Amino acid sequence: MTYNSEKVIGDAGEHFFTYWIIHNFQYPCRLLDKDLGLDAKIEIVDDNQKTTGEFIFVQIKSSSSTKIKHKVKLRHFLYWESISIPVILVGIDLSTNNIYWLHINDDKVLVKYKTRAIKSKNENTVINIYRDGKKLESQDKGIFEILRFKHIIPEFEDSADCLKNATNSLINTYGNVIDYKTFADAVSNSMGYYDAVSDYILNVDWLIIHTKKMEYISKEYSDIINHLNGYTKDQIDDIVEQKTNQALAIIDNINNYMKEYIQDPYATTEDKKEVLIQLSNYGSLQSQEAQNLVNLVQGTF
Repeated sequence: MTYNSEKVIGDAGEHFFTYWIIHNFQYPCRLLDKDLGLDAKIEIVDDNQKTTGEFIFVQIKSSSSTKIKHKVKLRHFLYWESISIPVILVGIDLSTNNIYWLHINDDKVLVKYKTRAIKSKNENTVINIYRDGKKLESQDKGIFEILRFKHIIPEFEDSADCLKNATNSLINTYGNVIDYKTFADAVSNSMGYYDAVSDYILNVDWLIIHTKKMEYISKEYSDIINHLNGYTKDQIDDIVEQKTNQALAIIDNINNYMKEYIQDPYATTEDKKEVLIQLSNYGSLQSQEAQNLVNLVQGTF
């Protein structure tokens, strides 16, 4: 086997990059055994030097000069696009030991290069990382910490939407309930026995699950608030705290009414069986409030 100059340059660049990250960022950086469009992965470490289990993937291109440009195939762009974890494309100039990097699966960057590759005859494009990228410096550690939020932001926003829908549904349906009569009227005006019970439990579950998710993310990743699309900190506080607290107060108020409703002697056994069938779809995601109502439905047969 010949250890040619291309292999030497490639290996030297990869090992130099891992050394640089470990030495300057104090992050674990591991080379991957198989090169399938990714050469290394960096693990983020928190302020207490604890590993977080969150990664940045790296594709490394090494050369002996910044004058050299690199060809990248369309299939690599499609692969990086499919990865929710951030991927950076790194160029290393071994003549100066300077490192340049580009967040390659950032939406705008990805579209730019993927479009070029699609339009080319051989489905690849040339990237000048040294021109289009940023020189890697010690202060970029803060940028890398933010990059890890790439896959968290959509989850946060999805939880925010689910939480808003659940709270609004509970507030709109049960917000004016003051006694069992107004509760029964509110339910009978909009849905039947089966629909009322399943809709209530679904909204309670959404509320509990997504409130916990958002509270966890807000606590663990405080910087994410500054990088959300379409949300300000005040809006997030409103969603997580004010609206949720209002919805939780409504749940506390109407749980007893819901129990009375479930125990309604006029509800048929078939109605109650339908409720249990619907509830079985929720599985392990059920909140304790929902599980209590499940047990109550089962106890009415």
